[in-house]
Amino acid sequence: EGKSVFIRYLASANDNAEEQGECFSFDSTIKSIMHTPEKCLVIEYPLHIYNRQLRRYPRTQAHLPAKLKFIGTDLLSLLPEFQGVVVDISPRGCGFSFTTSEQLSNLRNQELTLRVQSPIEGEIAITARVCNQRFENEKMTLGIQFIADSVKVERLLVHLFIECL
Repeated sequence: EGKSVFIRYLASANDNAEEQGECFSFDSTIKSIMHTPEKCLVIEYPLHIYNRQLRRYPRTQAHLPAKLKFIGTDLLSLLPEFQGVVVDISPRGCGFSFTTSEQLSNLRNQELTLRVQSPIEGEIAITARVCNQRFENEKMTLGIQFIADSVKVERLLVHLFIECL
């Protein structure tokens, strides 16, 4: 009792061929241990629960300047374009990080256009959707899944000398 515990668990995907599920984790403190009728730990409710999508296609670390614009009919589409950096990339998605003071929440499944500079073709626009988001110290990082334009993305990876698996 009173000791710190780190808990991690896996949740399987909902028949989505791109996702392999999610890994959730959190820190907590043991409040009590029960032995009857079954062994059970009672823990404090966690302050933060972290989750990470498990991917079929591993991502390559990158540092590509890019622009992101939310699309659709809701209020997010009225926001200005966000300047940021693609921090990792694969043929099916990327991580995009940007600084913002906007209170952006519940972005999951929000559609967007990501504009990345190709060294050969100039600016490439890729349609995508948000899979997850993290916000720390006024920096937002989005996990993005590309919806279409797989040929464009694969050409971009080739131009950047990133191997397509």
